[in-house]
Amino acid sequence: MPTRISTAARNAAADGIVDLVDGGSGPGVIRVYTGSQPAGPGSAPTGTLLAQFTLSDPAFGTRRSGWPRWT
Repeated sequence: MPTRISTAARNAAADGIVDLVDGGSGPGVIRVYTGSQPAGPGSAPTGTLLAQFTLSDPAFGTRRSGWPRWT
């Protein structure tokens, strides 16, 4: 069943993700592991690190018109 959210909710979600990735003192990092998903976001990763992607700093520009259109 499809889920629909308002444009304001979609934009807020996109802005929240951008703020988390671009926050802090360095570039955001995406890490890919083997194994099971950890119990929660505060839990240590499981498995072996397969790849690490370092994003630009900042990773995203200003949102133009919703998800995922950034400039």
